[in-house]
Amino acid sequence: MSSVHPPSNASAINSDASTFAEGIGFPSGFVRTEAMRMLQREQEKAVAVLETSPLLSYLFFTYVISAKAAPDSPVSDQSEELSALKLRSEKLESELAATQVALAEAHTMVESLREEIQKVKVDMAEDRLRHAADIEEREGENGDLRREAQKYKSEGEALQKITANQQLEMVRAKQQSTAEKALLQTRLDELQRRFNDVSRRQEEGATPTIGPLTESTTSRTPQSPESPSTPLWRPEYTPQRPAWGEPPTVQQLFSPDVRPSEPSTSQIPALPGDAQTPDPSSPLRLSKSQKLRAKRAAKKLALQAAEEEAASLATRTEVLTEAS
Repeated sequence: MSSVHPPSNASAINSDASTFAEGIGFPSGFVRTEAMRMLQREQEKAVAVLETSPLLSYLFFTYVISAKAAPDSPVSDQSEELSALKLRSEKLESELAATQVALAEAHTMVESLREEIQKVKVDMAEDRLRHAADIEEREGENGDLRREAQKYKSEGEALQKITANQQLEMVRAKQQSTAEKALLQTRLDELQRRFNDVSRRQEEGATPTIGPLTESTTSRTPQSPESPSTPLWRPEYTPQRPAWGEPPTVQQLFSPDVRPSEPSTSQIPALPGDAQTPDPSSPLRLSKSQKLRAKRAAKKLALQAAEEEAASLATRTEVLTEAS
């Protein structure tokens, strides 16, 4: 009431109101008491509204805080820390994708080694078939040599069947490896672009939009118009090496429990391309079959080394995935 009437008129109005109240039968001070009660009830209603409506309370205190805040306040330390964490996350994702591309290249190298091994098996099978034909042609009447020729022929045919099946599996695995490598390269390019974009925004002083820290950055679908509608990489997917199985070793192919008693070397006549039986007193020289076995053993060791390198790259990829 003091905001509407000057203070000099307040006492006169109060006295007039008291006189009027007494004239109509109300006790003295009734109007003032009722006015105070009405004001108190209105204040209680306002407090109750603020208490029962969190939205109004939030808007009220937000307005008060924003009114007291300075207009040119600097970026908070928390925003800078979130920006740094975002940049680090993008960098880790780029390193992870690069490691996966390296792993795909290692798989490609292993596949090339397997192809070379298959070629060696094909050559070995053809060599055994030729050897069997030569033995049958030269010594058709000798029963031991006929059994030897039949054994070489069976081994050659079995190796040809195994080689044909494995070559078909290699073609399928090679196609799958090529598709995986292309997918990983696409993912690497996308992560590199995002990393460069975040770095550029940070250099320009703009704080990038950062989602919740608990959200997996590898499972988000890119929102750019040119990006595909499906995620470029799924966290549940892990490239696996094709199950080739261990190739049969020379000991397994020529062990005594696989074939019957084999004749001694002295019973088999020398072929035109083989060296003659060396003299015990002369220096030891490797025959053609021994050289071929040594070559196969060396290629098998190279294949094992490549598989160990691929396993090491897979372990590094898992560590980077857990870190990101």
